Amino acid sequence: MVVKIQGTFTVMVTAFDDNGSVDLDAQARFTDWQVRNGIHGLIPLGSTGEFLSMSFAERKAVAECVINAANGRVPVLVGAGAESTEEVIENIDMAENLGADGTMIIPPFYSTPTHSEILRHFERISDKATKPIMLYNNPATANVDLTPDLVAELSHFQHIDFIKESTMDVTRVRDILDLSEGRINVFGGIMGYESFLSGACGWVAVGSNIMPKEFSSLFTFAYKDKNLQEARNIYKQVLPIIRLVGGHRYVSARMMTQNAITPDKDDLFNSSTMTFGEHLEELRASLIRAAIGLVCGVVIGFFVARPVIHIIESPLRKALGEYYTERAIETFDAWEPRQSGGPELPYSRKEVVNAVEQYGLSFDLREVHPDRLPIAKTEAKHKDLFNIESLTPILLWQPLARDSRVSITTLSAQEAFGIYVKASVLVGLVLAGPWIIYQLWIFVAAGLYPNEKKVVHLFLPVSTGLFIAGVLLAFFFVFDFVLTYLLAFNEWLGLDPDPRISEWLGFVLFLPVGFGLGFQLPLIMVFLDRLGIVEVKTFVSQWRMAFVIIFIAAAILTPADPYSMLLLATPLAALYFGGIGLCRWLNKPATT
Repeated sequence: MVVKIQGTFTVMVTAFDDNGSVDLDAQARFTDWQVRNGIHGLIPLGSTGEFLSMSFAERKAVAECVINAANGRVPVLVGAGAESTEEVIENIDMAENLGADGTMIIPPFYSTPTHSEILRHFERISDKATKPIMLYNNPATANVDLTPDLVAELSHFQHIDFIKESTMDVTRVRDILDLSEGRINVFGGIMGYESFLSGACGWVAVGSNIMPKEFSSLFTFAYKDKNLQEARNIYKQVLPIIRLVGGHRYVSARMMTQNAITPDKDDLFNSSTMTFGEHLEELRASLIRAAIGLVCGVVIGFFVARPVIHIIESPLRKALGEYYTERAIETFDAWEPRQSGGPELPYSRKEVVNAVEQYGLSFDLREVHPDRLPIAKTEAKHKDLFNIESLTPILLWQPLARDSRVSITTLSAQEAFGIYVKASVLVGLVLAGPWIIYQLWIFVAAGLYPNEKKVVHLFLPVSTGLFIAGVLLAFFFVFDFVLTYLLAFNEWLGLDPDPRISEWLGFVLFLPVGFGLGFQLPLIMVFLDRLGIVEVKTFVSQWRMAFVIIFIAAAILTPADPYSMLLLATPLAALYFGGIGLCRWLNKPATT
Protein backbone atom coordinates (compact mmCIF):
# COMPACT_ATOMS: atom_id res chain seq x y z
CA MET A 1 0.00 0.00 0.00
CA VAL A 2 1.34 3.42 -0.98
CA VAL A 3 1.25 5.85 1.93
CA LYS A 4 0.16 9.35 0.99
CA ILE A 5 2.56 11.75 2.66
CA GLN A 6 1.14 15.27 2.49
CA GLY A 7 -0.71 17.67 4.73
CA THR A 8 0.02 18.94 8.23
CA PHE A 9 2.39 16.72 10.21
CA THR A 10 2.85 17.31 13.93
CA VAL A 11 6.47 17.14 15.07
CA MET A 12 5.44 15.66 18.37
CA VAL A 13 6.40 16.62 21.88
CA THR A 14 7.46 13.73 24.08
CA ALA A 15 5.46 13.06 27.22
CA PHE A 16 7.48 12.87 30.46
CA ASP A 17 6.27 12.21 33.97
CA ASP A 18 7.17 14.22 37.06
CA ASN A 19 10.33 12.14 37.48
CA GLY A 20 11.60 12.92 33.98
CA SER A 21 10.86 9.45 32.62
CA VAL A 22 9.05 8.86 29.34
CA ASP A 23 5.30 8.51 29.94
CA LEU A 24 4.21 6.06 27.25
CA ASP A 25 0.57 5.97 28.34
CA ALA A 26 0.31 9.72 27.97
CA GLN A 27 2.17 9.52 24.66
CA ALA A 28 -0.33 6.98 23.33
CA ARG A 29 -3.29 9.13 24.41
CA PHE A 30 -1.70 12.17 22.83
CA THR A 31 -1.16 10.27 19.57
CA ASP A 32 -4.77 9.15 19.46
CA TRP A 33 -5.97 12.67 20.25
CA GLN A 34 -3.91 14.08 17.40
CA VAL A 35 -5.31 11.58 14.90
CA ARG A 36 -8.92 12.04 16.01
CA ASN A 37 -8.55 15.78 15.62
CA GLY A 38 -7.67 15.51 11.95
CA ILE A 39 -3.86 15.72 11.81
CA HIS A 40 -2.50 14.26 8.57
CA GLY A 41 0.73 12.72 9.91
CA LEU A 42 3.00 12.43 12.95
CA ILE A 43 6.74 12.84 13.48
CA PRO A 44 8.03 11.70 16.88
CA LEU A 45 11.65 12.23 17.96
CA GLY A 46 12.17 15.54 16.20
CA SER A 47 13.76 18.56 17.83
CA THR A 48 10.46 19.31 19.55
CA GLY A 49 10.47 15.75 20.83
CA GLU A 50 13.83 16.34 22.58
CA PHE A 51 15.49 13.35 20.87
CA LEU A 52 18.95 14.61 21.89
CA SER A 53 18.03 14.20 25.55
CA MET A 54 16.94 10.59 25.24
CA SER A 55 18.70 7.25 25.13
CA PHE A 56 18.34 4.85 22.23
CA ALA A 57 16.04 2.65 24.31
CA GLU A 58 13.81 5.61 25.18
CA ARG A 59 13.67 6.73 21.53
CA LYS A 60 12.76 3.22 20.44
CA ALA A 61 10.02 3.01 23.06
CA VAL A 62 8.52 6.36 22.00
CA ALA A 63 8.66 5.45 18.30
CA GLU A 64 6.99 2.10 18.92
CA CYS A 65 4.33 3.73 21.11
CA VAL A 66 3.40 6.33 18.48
CA ILE A 67 3.38 3.81 15.59
CA ASN A 68 1.14 1.41 17.52
CA ALA A 69 -1.22 4.16 18.73
CA ALA A 70 -1.56 5.61 15.21
CA ASN A 71 -2.37 2.10 14.01
CA GLY A 72 -2.07 2.97 10.33
CA ARG A 73 -4.62 5.79 10.48
CA VAL A 74 -1.99 8.40 9.52
CA PRO A 75 1.62 8.05 8.32
CA VAL A 76 4.35 8.17 10.97
CA LEU A 77 7.84 9.47 10.13
CA VAL A 78 10.33 8.85 12.91
CA GLY A 79 13.12 11.33 13.60
CA ALA A 80 16.39 9.48 12.96
CA GLY A 81 18.96 12.27 12.97
CA ALA A 82 22.35 11.82 14.63
CA GLU A 83 25.92 13.06 14.34
CA SER A 84 27.26 9.73 13.14
CA THR A 85 26.28 8.17 9.81
CA GLU A 86 26.28 4.72 11.38
CA GLU A 87 24.04 5.89 14.19
CA VAL A 88 21.60 7.36 11.66
CA ILE A 89 21.53 4.04 9.82
CA GLU A 90 20.87 2.27 13.12
CA ASN A 91 18.01 4.66 13.87
CA ILE A 92 16.53 4.11 10.39
CA ASP A 93 16.73 0.36 10.80
CA MET A 94 14.99 0.62 14.18
CA ALA A 95 12.20 2.82 12.84
CA GLU A 96 11.53 0.73 9.74
CA ASN A 97 11.47 -2.51 11.71
CA LEU A 98 8.88 -0.99 14.06
CA GLY A 99 6.62 -0.19 11.09
CA ALA A 100 7.34 3.50 10.51
CA ASP A 101 6.27 4.91 7.13
CA GLY A 102 9.55 6.77 6.78
CA THR A 103 12.13 8.85 8.65
CA MET A 104 13.09 12.49 9.05
CA ILE A 105 16.82 13.19 9.17
CA ILE A 106 18.68 16.34 10.13
CA PRO A 107 22.27 16.58 8.84
CA PRO A 108 25.20 16.26 11.27
CA PHE A 109 24.86 19.35 13.45
CA TYR A 110 28.11 19.66 15.35
CA SER A 111 30.96 18.80 13.02
CA THR A 112 29.72 21.21 10.28
CA PRO A 113 30.43 18.82 7.39
CA THR A 114 31.54 20.00 3.98
CA HIS A 115 29.52 19.79 0.80
CA SER A 116 31.04 16.47 -0.27
CA GLU A 117 30.74 15.02 3.25
CA ILE A 118 27.02 15.78 3.30
CA LEU A 119 26.58 14.07 -0.05
CA ARG A 120 28.48 11.00 1.13
CA HIS A 121 26.56 10.96 4.43
CA PHE A 122 23.15 10.90 2.76
CA GLU A 123 24.24 8.60 -0.04
CA ARG A 124 25.14 5.88 2.47
CA ILE A 125 21.93 6.51 4.40
CA SER A 126 19.75 6.29 1.27
CA ASP A 127 21.42 3.02 0.27
CA LYS A 128 20.41 1.45 3.60
CA ALA A 129 16.88 2.88 3.79
CA THR A 130 13.88 1.12 2.29
CA LYS A 131 11.24 3.78 2.98
CA PRO A 132 10.92 7.52 2.23
CA ILE A 133 13.37 9.95 3.84
CA MET A 134 12.50 13.53 4.72
CA LEU A 135 15.49 15.86 4.91
CA TYR A 136 15.32 18.40 7.71
CA ASN A 137 16.89 21.75 6.97
CA ASN A 138 17.10 24.00 10.03
CA PRO A 139 20.39 25.92 9.78
CA ALA A 140 19.49 28.09 12.79
CA THR A 141 20.04 25.11 15.11
CA ALA A 142 21.95 22.55 13.01
CA ASN A 143 24.70 24.88 11.78
CA VAL A 144 24.30 23.26 8.36
CA ASP A 145 22.35 24.79 5.50
CA LEU A 146 20.86 22.46 2.91
CA THR A 147 20.67 25.01 0.11
CA PRO A 148 18.36 24.48 -2.88
CA ASP A 149 21.34 23.55 -5.06
CA LEU A 150 22.51 20.96 -2.53
CA VAL A 151 18.99 19.61 -2.10
CA ALA A 152 18.72 19.19 -5.86
CA GLU A 153 21.84 17.02 -5.75
CA LEU A 154 20.53 14.99 -2.83
CA SER A 155 17.22 14.40 -4.64
CA HIS A 156 19.03 12.04 -7.02
CA PHE A 157 19.56 9.56 -4.17
CA GLN A 158 16.87 6.91 -3.79
CA HIS A 159 14.29 7.30 -1.00
CA ILE A 160 15.12 11.00 -0.45
CA ASP A 161 11.65 12.15 -1.41
CA PHE A 162 10.87 15.02 0.96
CA ILE A 163 12.41 17.96 2.76
CA LYS A 164 11.26 20.02 5.70
CA GLU A 165 12.41 23.52 4.82
CA SER A 166 12.54 25.48 8.08
CA THR A 167 14.27 28.67 7.05
CA MET A 168 12.35 31.91 6.95
CA ASP A 169 12.99 32.20 3.18
CA VAL A 170 9.91 30.75 1.44
CA THR A 171 11.46 31.38 -1.97
CA ARG A 172 13.44 28.22 -1.25
CA VAL A 173 10.26 26.20 -1.74
CA ARG A 174 10.05 27.51 -5.29
CA ASP A 175 13.76 27.01 -5.97
CA ILE A 176 13.86 23.45 -4.58
CA LEU A 177 10.90 22.38 -6.67
CA ASP A 178 12.43 23.98 -9.74
CA LEU A 179 16.00 22.73 -9.35
CA SER A 180 14.99 19.18 -8.33
CA GLU A 181 12.61 18.96 -11.29
CA GLY A 182 9.93 17.46 -9.12
CA ARG A 183 12.06 14.69 -7.63
CA ILE A 184 11.56 15.98 -4.10
CA ASN A 185 8.47 17.32 -2.34
CA VAL A 186 8.69 20.25 0.04
CA PHE A 187 7.16 20.58 3.49
CA GLY A 188 7.14 23.98 5.13
CA GLY A 189 8.55 24.47 8.60
CA ILE A 190 7.84 27.72 10.41
CA MET A 191 6.35 29.42 7.34
CA GLY A 192 3.62 26.87 6.63
CA TYR A 193 0.94 29.11 5.09
CA GLU A 194 3.44 30.95 2.92
CA SER A 195 5.00 27.65 1.85
CA PHE A 196 1.63 26.33 0.64
CA LEU A 197 1.29 29.37 -1.60
CA SER A 198 4.71 28.60 -3.07
CA GLY A 199 3.90 24.97 -3.86
CA ALA A 200 4.68 23.02 -0.66
CA CYS A 201 2.59 19.86 -0.28
CA GLY A 202 2.76 19.80 3.50
CA TRP A 203 3.75 21.42 6.75
CA VAL A 204 5.76 20.04 9.65
CA ALA A 205 4.30 22.09 12.46
CA VAL A 206 5.06 22.57 16.13
CA GLY A 207 1.90 24.48 16.99
CA SER A 208 -0.29 21.57 15.89
CA ASN A 209 0.72 19.90 19.15
CA ILE A 210 -1.72 22.36 20.69
CA MET A 211 -4.22 23.07 17.89
CA PRO A 212 -4.27 20.07 15.53
CA LYS A 213 -7.67 20.81 14.00
CA GLU A 214 -6.80 24.39 13.11
CA PHE A 215 -3.35 23.60 11.75
CA SER A 216 -4.62 20.69 9.63
CA SER A 217 -7.56 22.72 8.29
CA LEU A 218 -5.16 25.46 7.17
CA PHE A 219 -3.56 22.94 4.80
CA THR A 220 -6.98 21.79 3.58
CA PHE A 221 -8.17 25.29 2.75
CA ALA A 222 -4.87 26.63 1.38
CA TYR A 223 -3.61 23.61 -0.58
CA LYS A 224 -6.56 21.35 -1.42
CA ASP A 225 -9.56 23.71 -1.60
CA LYS A 226 -7.62 26.81 -2.75
CA ASN A 227 -9.88 28.78 -0.41
CA LEU A 228 -7.31 31.41 0.53
CA GLN A 229 -9.73 33.61 2.42
CA GLU A 230 -10.69 30.87 4.85
CA ALA A 231 -7.05 29.76 5.06
CA ARG A 232 -6.04 33.31 5.90
CA ASN A 233 -8.67 33.48 8.64
CA ILE A 234 -7.32 30.30 10.24
CA TYR A 235 -3.76 31.54 9.82
CA LYS A 236 -4.63 34.59 11.89
CA GLN A 237 -5.93 32.31 14.64
CA VAL A 238 -2.80 30.16 14.82
CA LEU A 239 -0.22 32.90 14.21
CA PRO A 240 0.27 33.71 17.93
CA ILE A 241 1.12 30.03 18.54
CA ILE A 242 3.52 29.99 15.60
CA ARG A 243 5.32 33.05 16.95
CA LEU A 244 5.44 31.63 20.46
CA VAL A 245 7.03 28.30 19.54
CA GLY A 246 9.15 29.55 16.64
CA GLY A 247 12.91 29.75 16.61
CA HIS A 248 14.76 28.30 19.61
CA ARG A 249 11.65 28.14 21.78
CA TYR A 250 10.04 25.11 20.14
CA VAL A 251 10.72 22.78 23.07
CA SER A 252 8.65 25.04 25.30
CA ALA A 253 5.62 23.64 23.54
CA ARG A 254 5.95 20.57 25.76
CA MET A 255 4.52 22.28 28.79
CA MET A 256 1.76 23.92 26.74
CA THR A 257 0.56 20.58 25.39
CA GLN A 258 0.13 18.76 28.68
CA ASN A 259 -3.62 19.44 28.47
CA ALA A 260 -3.57 17.74 25.10
CA ILE A 261 -1.45 14.79 26.23
CA THR A 262 -3.87 14.43 29.11
CA PRO A 263 -6.78 14.98 26.72
CA ASP A 264 -8.61 18.24 27.03
CA LYS A 265 -12.03 18.71 28.51
CA ASP A 266 -13.50 19.68 25.17
CA ASP A 267 -13.02 16.14 23.94
CA LEU A 268 -16.21 14.17 24.43
CA PHE A 269 -14.95 10.69 25.24
CA ASN A 270 -11.52 11.42 26.65
CA SER A 271 -12.18 14.19 29.11
CA SER A 272 -9.68 14.69 31.87
CA THR A 273 -12.57 15.10 34.29
CA MET A 274 -14.94 12.36 33.12
CA THR A 275 -14.26 8.71 32.45
CA PHE A 276 -15.73 6.77 29.55
CA GLY A 277 -18.21 5.17 31.95
CA GLU A 278 -19.27 8.60 33.18
CA HIS A 279 -19.90 9.68 29.59
CA LEU A 280 -22.04 6.60 29.06
CA GLU A 281 -23.99 7.52 32.18
CA GLU A 282 -24.48 11.05 30.81
CA LEU A 283 -25.72 9.57 27.53
CA ARG A 284 -28.11 7.31 29.44
CA ALA A 285 -29.46 10.30 31.35
CA SER A 286 -30.00 12.24 28.11
CA LEU A 287 -31.81 9.29 26.54
CA ILE A 288 -34.01 8.88 29.62
CA ARG A 289 -34.98 12.57 29.53
CA ALA A 290 -35.72 12.26 25.81
CA ALA A 291 -37.84 9.13 26.45
CA ILE A 292 -39.81 10.90 29.19
CA GLY A 293 -40.53 13.72 26.76
CA LEU A 294 -41.69 11.22 24.14
CA VAL A 295 -44.00 9.48 26.62
CA CYS A 296 -45.55 12.81 27.61
CA GLY A 297 -46.05 13.64 23.93
CA VAL A 298 -47.70 10.25 23.26
CA VAL A 299 -50.07 10.74 26.23
CA ILE A 300 -51.15 14.09 24.82
CA GLY A 301 -51.40 12.50 21.39
CA PHE A 302 -53.76 9.84 22.74
CA PHE A 303 -56.34 12.55 23.44
CA VAL A 304 -56.01 14.30 20.07
CA ALA A 305 -55.36 11.32 17.81
CA ARG A 306 -58.91 11.22 16.45
CA PRO A 307 -58.82 14.62 14.70
CA VAL A 308 -55.28 13.80 13.55
CA ILE A 309 -56.57 10.62 11.90
CA HIS A 310 -59.30 12.66 10.20
CA ILE A 311 -56.66 15.10 8.93
CA ILE A 312 -54.57 12.20 7.62
CA GLU A 313 -57.64 10.70 5.95
CA SER A 314 -58.79 13.96 4.38
CA PRO A 315 -56.65 13.85 1.19
CA LEU A 316 -57.81 10.30 0.44
CA ARG A 317 -61.47 11.03 1.19
CA LYS A 318 -61.30 14.09 -1.01
CA ALA A 319 -59.71 12.15 -3.87
CA LEU A 320 -62.23 9.32 -3.55
CA GLY A 321 -65.09 11.83 -3.54
CA GLU A 322 -63.84 13.48 -6.73
CA TYR A 323 -63.24 10.06 -8.29
CA TYR A 324 -66.74 8.76 -7.66
CA THR A 325 -68.29 12.11 -8.59
CA GLU A 326 -66.69 11.81 -12.01
CA ARG A 327 -67.68 8.14 -12.20
CA ALA A 328 -71.31 9.06 -11.52
CA ILE A 329 -71.44 11.52 -14.42
CA GLU A 330 -69.62 9.06 -16.66
CA THR A 331 -72.17 6.38 -15.73
CA PHE A 332 -75.02 8.70 -16.74
CA ASP A 333 -73.34 9.58 -20.03
CA ALA A 334 -72.63 5.93 -20.81
CA TRP A 335 -76.25 4.70 -20.38
CA GLU A 336 -76.40 2.32 -23.36
CA PRO A 337 -80.15 1.58 -23.73
CA ARG A 338 -80.69 5.26 -24.48
CA GLN A 339 -78.49 4.94 -27.53
CA SER A 340 -80.61 2.09 -28.98
CA GLY A 341 -84.04 3.53 -28.34
CA GLY A 342 -84.45 1.93 -24.94
CA PRO A 343 -85.77 3.54 -21.76
CA GLU A 344 -84.45 6.95 -20.84
CA LEU A 345 -83.02 7.89 -17.47
CA PRO A 346 -85.47 9.79 -15.27
CA TYR A 347 -83.14 12.81 -14.98
CA SER A 348 -81.53 15.17 -17.43
CA ARG A 349 -77.76 15.47 -17.57
CA LYS A 350 -78.00 19.01 -16.19
CA GLU A 351 -79.96 17.78 -13.19
CA VAL A 352 -77.45 15.00 -12.53
CA VAL A 353 -74.42 17.29 -12.79
CA ASN A 354 -76.09 19.83 -10.53
CA ALA A 355 -76.96 17.18 -7.92
CA VAL A 356 -73.49 15.70 -7.96
CA GLU A 357 -71.33 18.81 -8.12
CA GLN A 358 -73.38 21.34 -6.18
CA TYR A 359 -75.27 19.25 -3.68
CA GLY A 360 -72.64 16.56 -3.09
CA LEU A 361 -74.88 13.63 -3.95
CA SER A 362 -73.97 10.27 -5.40
CA PHE A 363 -76.18 7.60 -6.93
CA ASP A 364 -76.43 3.98 -7.87
CA LEU A 365 -78.10 3.14 -11.16
CA ARG A 366 -80.64 0.30 -10.89
CA GLU A 367 -83.35 -1.20 -13.13
CA VAL A 368 -86.74 -2.38 -11.91
CA HIS A 369 -90.19 -3.40 -13.10
CA PRO A 370 -92.16 -0.22 -12.26
CA ASP A 371 -95.42 -2.12 -12.09
CA ARG A 372 -93.99 -4.38 -9.42
CA LEU A 373 -93.18 -1.56 -7.04
CA PRO A 374 -95.30 -1.38 -3.85
CA ILE A 375 -96.62 1.98 -4.88
CA ALA A 376 -97.73 0.80 -8.32
CA LYS A 377 -101.48 1.39 -8.83
CA THR A 378 -101.89 -0.86 -11.84
CA GLU A 379 -101.93 -4.59 -11.90
CA ALA A 380 -98.86 -6.32 -13.18
CA LYS A 381 -98.94 -6.69 -16.90
CA HIS A 382 -95.78 -8.75 -17.10
CA LYS A 383 -96.01 -12.18 -15.72
CA ASP A 384 -92.35 -12.86 -16.42
CA LEU A 385 -90.56 -11.04 -13.65
CA PHE A 386 -87.24 -11.47 -15.42
CA ASN A 387 -88.18 -9.86 -18.69
CA ILE A 388 -85.19 -7.56 -19.24
CA GLU A 389 -86.89 -5.46 -21.89
CA SER A 390 -89.53 -4.30 -19.44
CA LEU A 391 -86.99 -2.98 -16.91
CA THR A 392 -86.95 0.76 -16.18
CA PRO A 393 -83.89 2.62 -14.82
CA ILE A 394 -84.01 4.43 -11.51
CA LEU A 395 -81.34 6.43 -9.64
CA LEU A 396 -80.86 5.77 -5.95
CA TRP A 397 -79.47 8.99 -4.45
CA GLN A 398 -77.53 9.52 -1.23
CA PRO A 399 -75.11 12.12 0.18
CA LEU A 400 -71.59 11.45 -1.06
CA ALA A 401 -70.29 11.55 2.52
CA ARG A 402 -72.42 8.48 3.35
CA ASP A 403 -71.41 6.57 0.24
CA SER A 404 -69.68 3.37 1.36
CA ARG A 405 -67.28 3.61 -1.55
CA VAL A 406 -65.78 6.80 -0.10
CA SER A 407 -65.19 5.34 3.35
CA ILE A 408 -61.81 3.95 4.46
CA THR A 409 -62.02 0.43 5.84
CA THR A 410 -60.40 -1.81 8.40
CA LEU A 411 -60.14 -5.57 8.07
CA SER A 412 -60.20 -6.47 11.74
CA ALA A 413 -61.64 -5.23 14.98
CA GLN A 414 -58.22 -4.49 16.47
CA GLU A 415 -56.85 -2.66 13.41
CA ALA A 416 -58.63 0.59 14.29
CA PHE A 417 -57.12 0.62 17.76
CA GLY A 418 -53.67 -0.05 16.31
CA ILE A 419 -54.08 2.91 13.97
CA TYR A 420 -55.18 5.07 16.89
CA VAL A 421 -52.04 4.12 18.82
CA LYS A 422 -49.83 4.84 15.78
CA ALA A 423 -51.44 8.24 15.38
CA SER A 424 -50.82 8.93 19.08
CA VAL A 425 -47.15 8.03 18.68
CA LEU A 426 -46.91 10.24 15.59
CA VAL A 427 -48.34 13.17 17.53
CA GLY A 428 -45.97 12.41 20.39
CA LEU A 429 -42.94 12.46 18.05
CA VAL A 430 -44.01 15.80 16.59
CA LEU A 431 -44.62 17.37 20.00
CA ALA A 432 -41.55 15.90 21.70
CA GLY A 433 -39.24 16.18 18.67
CA PRO A 434 -37.65 19.51 19.67
CA TRP A 435 -37.07 18.23 23.22
CA ILE A 436 -35.51 14.97 21.96
CA ILE A 437 -33.22 16.84 19.57
CA TYR A 438 -32.22 19.22 22.35
CA GLN A 439 -31.24 16.36 24.68
CA LEU A 440 -29.12 14.73 22.00
CA TRP A 441 -27.61 18.09 21.11
CA ILE A 442 -26.47 18.99 24.62
CA PHE A 443 -24.69 15.62 24.81
CA VAL A 444 -23.03 15.84 21.39
CA ALA A 445 -22.23 19.56 21.65
CA ALA A 446 -19.92 18.88 24.58
CA GLY A 447 -17.51 17.21 22.15
CA LEU A 448 -17.57 19.92 19.48
CA TYR A 449 -15.26 22.86 19.04
CA PRO A 450 -16.73 26.36 18.78
CA ASN A 451 -16.26 26.47 15.00
CA GLU A 452 -18.04 23.12 14.66
CA LYS A 453 -20.93 24.40 16.77
CA LYS A 454 -21.19 27.41 14.46
CA VAL A 455 -21.52 25.09 11.47
CA VAL A 456 -24.28 23.12 13.21
CA HIS A 457 -26.07 26.33 14.22
CA LEU A 458 -25.94 27.46 10.60
CA PHE A 459 -26.88 24.30 8.76
CA LEU A 460 -29.34 22.71 11.19
CA PRO A 461 -32.04 25.40 10.69
CA VAL A 462 -31.47 25.22 6.93
CA SER A 463 -31.77 21.43 6.98
CA THR A 464 -34.92 21.62 9.10
CA GLY A 465 -36.45 24.23 6.80
CA LEU A 466 -35.74 22.15 3.70
CA PHE A 467 -37.22 19.05 5.36
CA ILE A 468 -40.41 20.86 6.37
CA ALA A 469 -40.70 22.36 2.87
CA GLY A 470 -40.51 18.88 1.34
CA VAL A 471 -43.11 17.50 3.76
CA LEU A 472 -45.55 20.38 3.12
CA LEU A 473 -45.12 20.09 -0.64
CA ALA A 474 -45.92 16.38 -0.49
CA PHE A 475 -48.95 16.70 1.80
CA PHE A 476 -50.65 19.74 0.29
CA PHE A 477 -49.71 19.45 -3.38
CA VAL A 478 -48.31 16.09 -4.43
CA PHE A 479 -50.97 13.93 -2.77
CA ASP A 480 -53.69 15.31 -5.09
CA PHE A 481 -51.78 14.48 -8.27
CA VAL A 482 -50.62 11.08 -7.08
CA LEU A 483 -54.04 10.00 -5.85
CA THR A 484 -55.73 11.21 -9.03
CA TYR A 485 -53.29 9.15 -11.09
CA LEU A 486 -53.60 6.03 -8.95
CA LEU A 487 -57.41 6.12 -8.90
CA ALA A 488 -57.50 6.71 -12.66
CA PHE A 489 -55.29 3.67 -13.07
CA ASN A 490 -57.76 1.65 -11.03
CA GLU A 491 -60.57 2.83 -13.31
CA TRP A 492 -58.54 1.94 -16.39
CA LEU A 493 -58.20 -1.60 -15.07
CA GLY A 494 -61.92 -1.71 -14.23
CA LEU A 495 -61.28 -1.92 -10.49
CA ASP A 496 -62.90 -0.10 -7.60
CA PRO A 497 -60.44 0.78 -4.82
CA ASP A 498 -61.20 -0.25 -1.26
CA PRO A 499 -58.48 1.59 0.70
CA ARG A 500 -57.41 0.44 4.15
CA ILE A 501 -56.51 2.97 6.82
CA SER A 502 -53.29 1.15 7.82
CA GLU A 503 -51.96 1.12 4.26
CA TRP A 504 -52.91 4.75 3.78
CA LEU A 505 -51.14 5.76 7.00
CA GLY A 506 -47.94 4.15 5.74
CA PHE A 507 -48.32 5.98 2.44
CA VAL A 508 -48.93 9.31 4.20
CA LEU A 509 -45.76 8.89 6.24
CA PHE A 510 -43.58 7.44 3.48
CA LEU A 511 -44.14 10.01 0.77
CA PRO A 512 -43.62 13.23 2.85
CA VAL A 513 -40.56 11.76 4.57
CA GLY A 514 -39.14 10.85 1.15
CA PHE A 515 -39.66 14.43 -0.02
CA GLY A 516 -38.14 15.84 3.18
CA LEU A 517 -35.02 13.68 2.82
CA GLY A 518 -34.73 14.46 -0.87
CA PHE A 519 -34.77 18.19 -0.16
CA GLN A 520 -31.49 17.80 1.77
CA LEU A 521 -29.68 17.56 -1.58
CA PRO A 522 -28.06 21.06 -1.50
CA LEU A 523 -26.57 20.41 1.94
CA ILE A 524 -25.29 17.00 0.88
CA MET A 525 -23.56 18.67 -2.07
CA VAL A 526 -21.98 21.27 0.22
CA PHE A 527 -20.62 18.60 2.56
CA LEU A 528 -19.22 16.55 -0.33
CA ASP A 529 -17.52 19.67 -1.62
CA ARG A 530 -16.13 20.73 1.77
CA LEU A 531 -14.78 17.25 2.43
CA GLY A 532 -13.03 17.27 -0.93
CA ILE A 533 -14.92 14.21 -2.19
CA VAL A 534 -16.64 15.99 -5.09
CA GLU A 535 -15.58 19.39 -6.42
CA VAL A 536 -17.97 22.08 -7.70
CA LYS A 537 -16.66 21.74 -11.24
CA THR A 538 -17.57 18.06 -11.15
CA PHE A 539 -21.14 18.92 -10.11
CA VAL A 540 -21.34 21.26 -13.10
CA SER A 541 -19.79 18.94 -15.69
CA GLN A 542 -21.66 15.82 -14.58
CA TRP A 543 -25.15 17.32 -14.28
CA ARG A 544 -26.60 14.80 -16.75
CA MET A 545 -25.37 11.88 -14.67
CA ALA A 546 -26.63 13.69 -11.57
CA PHE A 547 -30.11 13.90 -13.09
CA VAL A 548 -30.09 10.14 -13.70
CA ILE A 549 -29.16 9.59 -10.05
CA ILE A 550 -31.86 12.07 -8.97
CA PHE A 551 -34.54 10.15 -10.87
CA ILE A 552 -33.35 6.85 -9.42
CA ALA A 553 -33.40 8.33 -5.91
CA ALA A 554 -36.87 9.78 -6.55
CA ALA A 555 -38.11 6.34 -7.57
CA ILE A 556 -36.74 4.88 -4.33
CA LEU A 557 -38.07 7.63 -2.06
CA THR A 558 -41.59 7.59 -3.51
CA PRO A 559 -44.24 4.96 -4.33
CA ALA A 560 -43.89 3.13 -7.59
CA ASP A 561 -45.79 5.58 -9.74
CA PRO A 562 -44.44 8.06 -12.31
CA TYR A 563 -46.35 11.05 -10.95
CA SER A 564 -44.80 11.08 -7.48
CA MET A 565 -41.38 10.34 -8.97
CA LEU A 566 -41.62 13.26 -11.39
CA LEU A 567 -43.03 15.56 -8.72
CA LEU A 568 -40.03 14.83 -6.50
CA ALA A 569 -37.38 14.72 -9.25
CA THR A 570 -38.40 18.12 -10.66
CA PRO A 571 -37.75 20.18 -7.50
CA LEU A 572 -34.65 18.07 -6.81
CA ALA A 573 -33.27 19.07 -10.20
CA ALA A 574 -33.80 22.72 -9.27
CA LEU A 575 -32.25 22.12 -5.84
CA TYR A 576 -29.25 20.51 -7.55
CA PHE A 577 -28.42 23.74 -9.34
CA GLY A 578 -29.17 25.60 -6.12
CA GLY A 579 -26.59 23.37 -4.41
CA ILE A 580 -24.03 24.30 -7.08
CA GLY A 581 -24.70 27.97 -6.42
CA LEU A 582 -24.40 27.44 -2.66
CA CYS A 583 -21.07 25.61 -3.06
CA ARG A 584 -19.73 28.43 -5.21
CA TRP A 585 -20.89 31.04 -2.73
CA LEU A 586 -19.18 29.24 0.15
CA ASN A 587 -16.02 28.87 -1.95
CA LYS A 588 -15.70 32.51 -2.94
CA PRO A 589 -12.07 33.26 -3.83
CA ALA A 590 -10.08 35.42 -1.50
CA THR A 591 -9.99 39.12 -2.22
CA THR A 592 -6.57 40.72 -2.17
